[in-house]
Amino acid sequence: MNAAERLGKRVGLLRKQRGLSQGEFGRRLGVSQQQVAKLESGLGGYSLATLDKIARALGLRLDIAFKTAGPIDRDEAEEIAVNIRWFNRLSPLAKIRAVSVLNRATKKLMQCKRIKVVDVGGASCPDPCRLGSRPL
Repeated sequence: MNAAERLGKRVGLLRKQRGLSQGEFGRRLGVSQQQVAKLESGLGGYSLATLDKIARALGLRLDIAFKTAGPIDRDEAEEIAVNIRWFNRLSPLAKIRAVSVLNRATKKLMQCKRIKVVDVGGASCPDPCRLGSRPL
């Protein structure tokens, strides 16, 4: 499967998740249902303008995919190093559990419509949208 086919398959999946028919999606894009079918099958071309229209029609932001993180300052670098040292001390099973917990938390946060920031003991942190987190 080439890149255009993979992209088309993903666009089709996202369209279906939003309950849009190819015709309705096409109207939002300003193209025909047949053109949407070609795009989703990987046969149509994806210009930057087309990708931006698709992202907007799906309620996504194309520019997010191309953003890069800014430089890491000294405090962030030290915090990362501390976390890596902590992780390296864990047993293999504890590492698996830690990654599993982080994956579940990340998935829940991504599902939140809006991430709220709360004050926890003087430190700001994302509200886990009632994750029901469990200790390792």
